[in-house]
Amino acid sequence: MKLCFRSITFASVAFSLAACSANSEDVKTSGLQAHYVVSTQGTAKPVAEASYSLASGEFRAISLNGGDYVTCNGTALKERGESTVYAASIEQKTDYEFVFSRPNEPKDARRVSHPVTFSLAPSGALAGAYTDSFTVKWDAPLATAEVTITADRDASSPSSCPPTVNLEFLSPDKGSATFSAAKFAPEDGSKTACKFNVTVQRDLVTAIGVSPFDGGSLASRHIETIPIELHP
Repeated sequence: MKLCFRSITFASVAFSLAACSANSEDVKTSGLQAHYVVSTQGTAKPVAEASYSLASGEFRAISLNGGDYVTCNGTALKERGESTVYAASIEQKTDYEFVFSRPNEPKDARRVSHPVTFSLAPSGALAGAYTDSFTVKWDAPLATAEVTITADRDASSPSSCPPTVNLEFLSPDKGSATFSAAKFAPEDGSKTACKFNVTVQRDLVTAIGVSPFDGGSLASRHIETIPIELHP
């Protein structure tokens, strides 16, 4: 077994740290949950991601082995480092078919639609003081979508600036969000200017039925980012 840091797969489920992963050959298909995501960002190619976990008991991510593998539109998804997330860049299509294959069992196919893209307003960088508030808007909201807004410290900023800031989680999507710049203030109370990259991530998530898996999710995701610079 290997240690695995598990990143969030879709907005409504937050897995942060799994003690270890299990091997897929040791688990029946009916004991697995499958999570499939197609994400787009800017003009880059779509990225297909697949991950699996045990359906019951303490959370464990699953490493595919013993002849088990997953493809999306015919492209084999490869494990990203040791994250137990399988991914690949793929050509843009109207929809995307994930196929899970294992020896001596029928293949299981699931479809994810191409993400609904959006643009951010303002389109340029944000700037202001820690006493300010900011509003970010995007194209027409989707009533069935979830939106997660976070910010990551820019590499040029000092370590006293927070590394990550959780700004908003909107369910359903409201098409805009207003947040206080005070959330970005240096953790040590110092009067330091900080730069961040704000990420707006919108997910359309549907559930996977219980055959042959024991549940899971299908997610269509679009991401846009906007820089922000703050000063005392």
